Amino acid sequence: TIIGLWDTSIDTAKLETPVQPGEQPSVEAEPEPWERLQIGDTVIHKSFGPGVVVSMEERCIIVKFADRETKFLHPFAFENGYLSI
Repeated sequence: TIIGLWDTSIDTAKLETPVQPGEQPSVEAEPEPWERLQIGDTVIHKSFGPGVVVSMEERCIIVKFADRETKFLHPFAFENGYLSI
C-alpha cells in the first residue's frame, strides 16, 4: 500500500515494520541527557561553573560546586538553561 501524495509517498510494503492504514509509525525519541543523570556526574552552572551531583531526590538534585552546595529542581534547571551536562 502506498500512503501519501506524490512527493511524500511511503510504500508500506518496504518498511521494516508494516504500518496499517490510519496507523502512525512509532518513533522512539532519544532521551534527554539529564534523564540519564546519576550521582557523581559533572554538570555546569552558568554562574557557578562545574559541579558534581551529590544527591538526587524525586524532583530535585543537589550539586556541589567549589564554594557551595545548591539544590535545583530537576529537570527544570536543565530545561531552562541554568544547568547543562
